[in-house]
Amino acid sequence: MALGPSGRIAAASAQRPFAYYCPGCTGPVTLKRGRIVTPHFAHAPEARCAYAHAETAQHLAAKAQLAAAFMRRGLRVELEAEVLSSEGDRRADILVHDPLSRMRVAIEVQHSALSVEAIERRTRAYAAAGVPVIWIATLDLHRLQPRKLSASRLLAVDRYPVAPWKRFAAAYHGVLWFWNDGALWRGWLDDAWTGRRSHEDDPDPSWSRSRRWGGLTLDGPYAPDALRIARRASRIEPHEDFALPTGFAANFVVMTERAQVRSPALTAWTDRHGRVTPSLSITARSATVQWQKSASGSASFRIAA
Repeated sequence: MALGPSGRIAAASAQRPFAYYCPGCTGPVTLKRGRIVTPHFAHAPEARCAYAHAETAQHLAAKAQLAAAFMRRGLRVELEAEVLSSEGDRRADILVHDPLSRMRVAIEVQHSALSVEAIERRTRAYAAAGVPVIWIATLDLHRLQPRKLSASRLLAVDRYPVAPWKRFAAAYHGVLWFWNDGALWRGWLDDAWTGRRSHEDDPDPSWSRSRRWGGLTLDGPYAPDALRIARRASRIEPHEDFALPTGFAANFVVMTERAQVRSPALTAWTDRHGRVTPSLSITARSATVQWQKSASGSASFRIAA
């Protein structure tokens, strides 16, 4: 976004040879647009404005395509919109307005590293303004090379490097949404375990939850037009690792589903010996029935309320 002759304007709608200025520092910016380049405004290389941070092509494309998808539904969309709150002001990547309910939802596409303290503070700021936020991580499927789970459309990454902020987003939303090459994927994180032997001759190591690695199950891809935004009052439960804010929360929901799916229909889990075995999960009302088959062929059922 930039300031043009008629006010704020998106790079996709801007035309040359008009002069454009940064909405933050009011310095001049240059319209960048071409057959390959995602439309955007650029500061001069020496600029020190907070708006002048470099964005990846994937980040720019995600914002542009998500904004276009919601505008096609008749929703008003702002890019790089300021959200004022008592907990600190925020600048949302995308701010979606529903003209009927006057609901606003912020969408943040996060590519760079982010501390847990930072994402907690930013989410609290949005909640204080009455604007729920949806966090989206970027994904590189080619680099991860996930394996396809049999008899399903799901993909699995057994050793996924999980940044702490992604664990927060997954705990806050119930799922973790990813952007990859023009489409969205929903993912579920599982804990990974590491074993350390107290002595070299100890055959049974003590196991602990890995802070760096986790299992990731992916469902998709979904075009932005296949998703809707659902807003709900968040019921905050104590979390051992994060301070989840109170207030309204929002998430993407698949158009063909009535509610958010909080667990995959089929996942894979790894036992302490590194063996990957299937796990089938069926959600019924308020209980979850899980069927697990061990490597030896025996099966067991577990009901979790």
